[in-house]
Order: sequence, then C-alpha cells, then structure tokens
Amino acid sequence: MKQICVITGGSKGLGKELAREMLVAGNNVCLIARNAGELQQTKNELSKVSKCEILTFAGDVSDEQFVSTVFETLGKDYTINYLFNNAGVGRYCKVEENTRKIIDDVMNASLIGTILVTASARPLMKEDGTIINIMSKAALRGIANETAYCAAKWGQKGFTESLRVELANRKIKVVGVYPGGINTPTFWNENRHYVAEQTSERFMKPQELAHAIVQNLFGKTSLYISELVFERMK
Repeated sequence: MKQICVITGGSKGLGKELAREMLVAGNNVCLIARNAGELQQTKNELSKVSKCEILTFAGDVSDEQFVSTVFETLGKDYTINYLFNNAGVGRYCKVEENTRKIIDDVMNASLIGTILVTASARPLMKEDGTIINIMSKAALRGIANETAYCAAKWGQKGFTESLRVELANRKIKVVGVYPGGINTPTFWNENRHYVAEQTSERFMKPQELAHAIVQNLFGKTSLYISELVFERMK
C-alpha cells in the first residue's frame, strides 16, 4: 500500500505550508479542512510544487461520522506515515463573556478534533509512523482572556502526553509542537478586537515555522524530538 501524510486544517496558514514541505520532501498528502473551495485552491497551488498525490476531504474534524468516513476511504489504498493534528480555532474574551458557542468552537476544533482524528488514524499508521500535534504556547501557561483557548490547548497537551506513553511499545512517535503567535491573517481577522493587524504582522511566518517543524522530523535514526517550542521575535 502507498504511504500518505495527513494534515488537518490543511487549506491555509501553517497547514498549507506543512503540506508544501511534506510534498517537496516526497510525501503524498491528504488535506482535511472545512472549506471545500479553499481546499481546492490549495490543491491547485500545491500541485505545482510536486508530482506527489494530494487528496482533500472537506468537513468538520469534530464530526465523528465525517472523520470515520475519511479514514475508511484512506484505508483502502494507504497507510499513514505522518499525521499532523493542526486544526484549531481561537476565540478570546473575558471569562464572563464565554458562551457555549465560543467554548464549543474552540474545544471542537482543537481538542475533540485531535482526539477523533487520532483515534481513526492510528489503526492505519505504520509502526514507525509519527503523530504531530500542533498546539500553542497557550498549552504551557495560563493567559488572561484566553480561558477557553488555554483549556482546549491544555487538554491537547494532556492527550499528547498520554498518547506518547500509550504508543511507546508500538514505536509510533508522538511530537508536541508549541508555537507562539503565528502570522495567519484568516485566524486573526476573526479576533481583531484582541490582536491588531500591525501586531500579528510581527508574529512568526507560517513558512518558516513549517520548515523548522518538518526539518526536526527527518534524518534521525537513534532519536526523535518529542517536543518543539517556538518563540517568536519580539
């Protein structure tokens, strides 16, 4: 069977740049995101950088039936060598302003989606496969006005650390990635009350971050890096 790299939140920002890096390195990729139009645009763009296969699935990673269908389809022809749980949503407000919708939006994209995707992907993974969970510095410390976001990211961190222990005997590597602010306009455009455009423009570049992440995954035979923490320039 052929091997494939799966990337959630793969239609834009860091997800798209991770896909670019993996394609250039010779990997087939499967991109999962909610917006079918954006996925098609990304596929058209990335098909110019590599002859490797690009598959796309449009849907919500917190939808159990959708996730199951994606991996049932992949399992017919592919094994998974890399899984990037990159999907996420940011909602920032004072604690008393949290609503059920805000909480659900953040938890579903970051935490619930990560668990569901990993659960469905794991049976398709090679014994030497790698799961990379893209989180945030918000998983490492509390931040004012980010109560729901920190809760989701801390949940992802707990899941990541437990997963690493559970899969140790299967030789599946689990990598936690903790970046600071990333200059992803579509992410911050929904949160301009919290981060101004001139501020987010100084955040780390998705292209640089994706390259740094991927370079730390390859070329090692006796070790792997289990955690990557990235600081942005002030």
